[in-house]
Amino acid sequence: MPRIEDGIQVSEGLASKAISDLAEEIQELCYMHESQGIPPATVKALHKAYRVLKPVAQFYLGDNSPLHWDAPDYRFRKGGQ
Repeated sequence: MPRIEDGIQVSEGLASKAISDLAEEIQELCYMHESQGIPPATVKALHKAYRVLKPVAQFYLGDNSPLHWDAPDYRFRKGGQ
């Protein structure tokens, strides 16, 4: 059950909406970054921000979250895995 259905306070609901909206915009920007000419360092920073925001949005919105993309984590994987 999403946290939003638990009867949260108005300020908490507004904050969760803002977080979800920001993460959704970052998701869209990252999806289209190649056509936008965004530098790789900026894309990497956007991925980091998205990885922080997505779990928060999903905590509040549950299955109603509009976030469906997973940002790369840039961790070293031994043996090309």
